[in-house]
Amino acid sequence: MLGDMALRLHQADTASSPKAVRPTPGSIDLCVRSVLPLEEMQAHLDTLQIPIEEGPVPRRGVQGPITSLYLRDPDGNLIEICRPHR
Repeated sequence: MLGDMALRLHQADTASSPKAVRPTPGSIDLCVRSVLPLEEMQAHLDTLQIPIEEGPVPRRGVQGPITSLYLRDPDGNLIEICRPHR
């Protein structure tokens, strides 16, 4: 735990999902917390024509329940945008 952030490291052969397209040593799954409601984030991503891989879905965050959107960077790494439940 890094303050209110988490750094999750997965083995390349992990069964967790979603994950990087090519989960190899050196690939990354990154999570960032949104200060905006996820509906606004999703609308903005839709406007930019950035596809959503999964979500919004409920998850467990460092400090409790969150809702997450998942998308990919150009290399296929997983990017999670989360929002804590209030």
